[in-house]
Amino acid sequence: MLQHKLTIVHNPFKYLTYTHTKEISEMKQGGELCLTTSTQLQDLLNLVYLLHDPHNEEVYTEQRVTMDSILEFVRNNTKVFKDISPSAFNKWCMKKNLDFIQVENKRIRTAEGRVRVRNLYVAKQKYISKDLPMIDLIKKKTNVCLITLEFAGLSTNFADLSWFLQTYPQIKTVMVDTLPYTNDFKIFESKDLLANEGRMKQFLCRTGPYRRSKSTIFFWCTPIPL
Repeated sequence: MLQHKLTIVHNPFKYLTYTHTKEISEMKQGGELCLTTSTQLQDLLNLVYLLHDPHNEEVYTEQRVTMDSILEFVRNNTKVFKDISPSAFNKWCMKKNLDFIQVENKRIRTAEGRVRVRNLYVAKQKYISKDLPMIDLIKKKTNVCLITLEFAGLSTNFADLSWFLQTYPQIKTVMVDTLPYTNDFKIFESKDLLANEGRMKQFLCRTGPYRRSKSTIFFWCTPIPL
């Protein structure tokens, strides 16, 4: 279909163009996370296993977790500690003072006998494999702009966003794209968001994100080095 360039620009969801440049991704794609250091693993475990309820049932579920199950997760999802013993892994977690270690162990009886468990909020696997490579990439940059499609695209809980921006100071700017729907977009400096709760509360949005089309995902976070 031949259309004027201005027509395509004003309705990008109706008129899709062919890719004319080769896409270069700095994030490794695939099922296994591309973590190679123990520091990366610390960050991963602190993101996957939370002490407190994040009030985000879409991403986290409350579970009784054993150290063996955490070690199994590490072996299945990363290249770190493939051959470490359970006792050595437990000592490493305590030495690094990982967040979940603060939760008291409780002994329960199972079909296999008595085991020690912790009540934790665990991230669902589909979010782990998708988000961690992006987070790892952000940590390698020094000046990142985070772009999201409208305010609900990042989080419906502004407290989560506040924690995220404090944890990753590499994110200097947040851009909210509502151009296709309101003919507008907003740019926020991260330091201003953290200092002004009123601005941060704009992300306290419970409405569903706008849909781009039935066949595409409408949520994304794109790190852009400025």
